[in-house]
Amino acid sequence: VLKAWPVCSEVRRTALIRGLQVMADSPISAAVLIDSLVAITRKEYGGSEPPWPVFEALMPLVLRQLPLGASFRDERLYDVMNDAIGNISHQSLMEIIDHWIELVHQYVFSGVPSDYMLGVTNILISGVSRETSERGVRIERLLAVPGTASRIRVVTDLVDAWDNLKDVERARLLQHLT
Repeated sequence: VLKAWPVCSEVRRTALIRGLQVMADSPISAAVLIDSLVAITRKEYGGSEPPWPVFEALMPLVLRQLPLGASFRDERLYDVMNDAIGNISHQSLMEIIDHWIELVHQYVFSGVPSDYMLGVTNILISGVSRETSERGVRIERLLAVPGTASRIRVVTDLVDAWDNLKDVERARLLQHLT
């Protein structure tokens, strides 16, 4: 699909996305699709112009369905999401962030998530305007991640982003630290 994407008509692209969405809405398919999605910005996978509509349509479903313990390159998830900022809709970005935070909450019960998995904090701060109220509840969820090591990473990322935090977000972080 990714190789054929540049030469497909809009009608064909729409049909491909619909079919892939049906397929992606299962844990087994999600475990298979995640590797291609996190590599979509690599020229050997997504071509010279990444097919952002495919990514945007599938990644929220894939992260929602991804079974705990599924193997994927979390550093690529972080990189592709960093690249996705500004290339996908705000709604899709928020859905992906929400599912990613949920994954982090699940991963802490089987070990400490990597810095890349916990990088959702950076994606939230850099991808969502401080002028909205959408970050607050997500920052709360990140600060509530079980495990000291995971929370330290979240706090470190929020402290590093201090200048990009709203006063209410700073107050919440300070409250968490005291």
